[in-house]
Amino acid sequence: MSVFTPHHKSLDQILETGATYVIPAYQRPYSWEAIGKSDQNNQVNRMWDDLWEFFASGAMDKEYFLGSMVIISKGQRTFEVIDGQQRLTTVVLLFAAMRCFLRGVLDSGAENGMRRFLEGAIGRIEQILYNSVGISLVQELKVKIRHESGYDFDAVLNAAIRCEETPTAPDPRYQAVTQRYFRNRDYFLGRLRQQFLPGAEFTVGDANRFND
Repeated sequence: MSVFTPHHKSLDQILETGATYVIPAYQRPYSWEAIGKSDQNNQVNRMWDDLWEFFASGAMDKEYFLGSMVIISKGQRTFEVIDGQQRLTTVVLLFAAMRCFLRGVLDSGAENGMRRFLEGAIGRIEQILYNSVGISLVQELKVKIRHESGYDFDAVLNAAIRCEETPTAPDPRYQAVTQRYFRNRDYFLGRLRQQFLPGAEFTVGDANRFND
């Protein structure tokens, strides 16, 4: 009898509408770094470098294997993340950085055609990040961090996704982990600006490359 049932899924299938991934309270805190050991030798840098190298190669007919996850179905399209929470959280922060980048371009002013692209792209990313719940269409993040004691890192992740500034944790024991979410988001944001906003204006060419 097989203990695991492997499935090969793309990111849009994993983060499909209605799916919720719960990181249980017994999991260690978020630990991946964009700075620290070395600017060229850590998890977040490597993720960006690998993804960018794959994109820049033009091999869009091939697949990039992002990694594996171990999850347990809890019913109603809710899954408990046993292994892979670091990678999953970092992917969510990458999408958050894309959303923050586009919102920054939109807020700086854009003509009608570009504005429609920006608003549509932001809406698509929000569909990846959030589930809309109830008639009021309240947005709930698809990744939830369960906390039974200690600090509410679920609220921290939500603040990072909303493009907010780093909050100050009431207890200094939790400040390093809190800052990690925002540093990693901002690392991705810096790389996106470097690649897709090389000049003072976000051009049609920049938009097409971002869309790709």
